[in-house]
Amino acid sequence: MSFRKGSPSVMRRGASDSVQLLLEQTGVCLDIESSLDGSGKDFHFFLSHKKHHSTYGMMHAQIAQQLSDSLEQLNFHGFLDIDCLDEISESALRNAIEESSTMIVLLNDETHLSTWCLNEWRIAAELKIPIKVIIDLEHANLEVELARAKKSYPYLLSYQWIEYTNKRRREAVQELALFLVKHFITCSDSSFRMQTPSNPTDDPIPIVDPITSKLVLLSGISIGSAPSSSSRQVWAMVVRSFTYLCLLLCLMRYMLVPVG
Repeated sequence: MSFRKGSPSVMRRGASDSVQLLLEQTGVCLDIESSLDGSGKDFHFFLSHKKHHSTYGMMHAQIAQQLSDSLEQLNFHGFLDIDCLDEISESALRNAIEESSTMIVLLNDETHLSTWCLNEWRIAAELKIPIKVIIDLEHANLEVELARAKKSYPYLLSYQWIEYTNKRRREAVQELALFLVKHFITCSDSSFRMQTPSNPTDDPIPIVDPITSKLVLLSGISIGSAPSSSSRQVWAMVVRSFTYLCLLLCLMRYMLVPVG
């Protein structure tokens, strides 16, 4: 194995409005460096892609590099073979995947023809590394690739795919950043850490719905800090009880108070 390591750093505030908004809404602060160190890994993501296309040449190698550079600007430290490998070999790639917390797959209509890519996906699935697919819709058919994945690579379907086009390339990078943020969010209290769901298809379930959250905030009660599991259950029960009570009172008033 011979890959060059870099040092991860804390994500800059304001680097992405949506990323920052997510952090503010969840009431947590992002400490990517400590969460990465805690995982004992070197990379936030491994970017899997097929460099050469029979029709478009090295276009997707360039797209992969642009995606990696954009995420690096947000201070995510990723693995891209052109940047991190002195010598490309199966063992070196396996070691790099083992040192990555997530995998990003750049998919087009010929990616499945690459034995390198297929092997990378298999290793990530074997290691239970979350895989996020970004599909180039200008050079691939979504339905065809979804059907192919469902038949041969179901582990690529654990998370919703990101649709990439030239016009929405910035939005695609933002969605990738949000995916990564969800794996590296920590509370200001280091004893609390949001972990990746044990089932990749399950998204974290909010304690209360958005409307109730706004009403609670208006009442002056802070829900910014992350409560314990038992506290969440009690709070959810209290909110549901008051919700049902309000609905019952409204129903009784409608039935008992004459109209007009």
